[in-house]
Amino acid sequence: MEILKSEKSIKDLKKRIKVSNKNMKPNILVLCGGKSFEHDISILTAQTIASEVPSKYNTYIIYQSLDGDFYLVPNDSTPKDYKTKNQLLKVNFIINNNYLFESCKKLLKVDVVINCTHGQNCEDGTLTHLFNLCNIPSTNANATCQAITLDKEFMKYVFIANGFLTPEFVVLKKGDNINELLSEIQYPVIVKPCNLGSSIGIVVCEDEKSLLKAVEFAQKFDDKLIIEQYLSNVIEVNCAGRNINGKIEVSKCEVPHKSQQFLSFNDKYLSGAKGKGKSGGKIKNTILQKTTFVHSEGDNIVKDDENTIEKLAELNEISQDLIQKVQDTTLSLFKLFDCEGVVRIDYLIFDNQIYVNEINTIPGSLAYYLWDDDFSGYVDMIITSAYKLFKHKQSKNYYFETNIF
Repeated sequence: MEILKSEKSIKDLKKRIKVSNKNMKPNILVLCGGKSFEHDISILTAQTIASEVPSKYNTYIIYQSLDGDFYLVPNDSTPKDYKTKNQLLKVNFIINNNYLFESCKKLLKVDVVINCTHGQNCEDGTLTHLFNLCNIPSTNANATCQAITLDKEFMKYVFIANGFLTPEFVVLKKGDNINELLSEIQYPVIVKPCNLGSSIGIVVCEDEKSLLKAVEFAQKFDDKLIIEQYLSNVIEVNCAGRNINGKIEVSKCEVPHKSQQFLSFNDKYLSGAKGKGKSGGKIKNTILQKTTFVHSEGDNIVKDDENTIEKLAELNEISQDLIQKVQDTTLSLFKLFDCEGVVRIDYLIFDNQIYVNEINTIPGSLAYYLWDDDFSGYVDMIITSAYKLFKHKQSKNYYFETNIF
């Protein structure tokens, strides 16, 4: 990222903006934060991605606070500065203008937004609609795909309607009587808020007593819950798809390490964390350092980092044929949901069958770790693909002349 030697203040940030407005490079915004339970994690994702944007672009991190306001972030800012809004430049978007504004004054043109937000109000198409109205390309899946896949109920109905296996479930909505559903439930089950990610609010229940407690807990996060069949002794497998310049590609597979019955928030983001840098500086550890990876190579399952794999016996149970089926399913689901950008799909391997767990339209670190690309080149590819897709959509007709008036 091309930055000043030191950039701690709004004055320094404005100086860089002034310089960048003259160098004619495209301006890339890396978006994080948002009104979401996954607010803090998206900051980590944004810092990881922003550091890999090629120098041929002007790169800025833009932060959306929990209040919904947008801020440009000086490059020396720490995660604490984000939350306290210390020395952040408040900015805004104006409909039908592909510029970032300070109050009503144009600050800089926005060429592409790399959306690194996660969860509700972010990954559900809300921000994508905003960028569409501002005529700004963004790297994520289209808003319809995001809205369906963040809602676990709707997503599962699409899985079932198209013949994909997914664990059996019942839905508990606001106002429903949980006692009327108890006769349909066979334990163990797993309770999930319908519109959250990162395993927030998820509880495994072995009996009715623990279920009622779990429902009460999960309803603090969402008005709609999924009560799902809990499949024990499964192997969790992740695989990604991406649309690069109109060509859909599928990644290798990973088996993430988990410390308990399901892959928890701690497993995904906090396990093994080394904390802050000097004087509470930027988080140095990335999502990439906390994930266990395997991939298929010929007839073998190859571990990418043997130091992080603790269940190698389980990993070897995944046959090459099963890996190929996961990849084929990823391709089919990517097409079915009309996905764009990079999407990670999470699977459960149970009794030698593939169950689709969920689709993540803005995965942590944009699922870079599932591909063999150079990281910087990978980010560049995402940027250029988003811009080309945006231009293609703009070429379509949106109005039909009538004689109504």
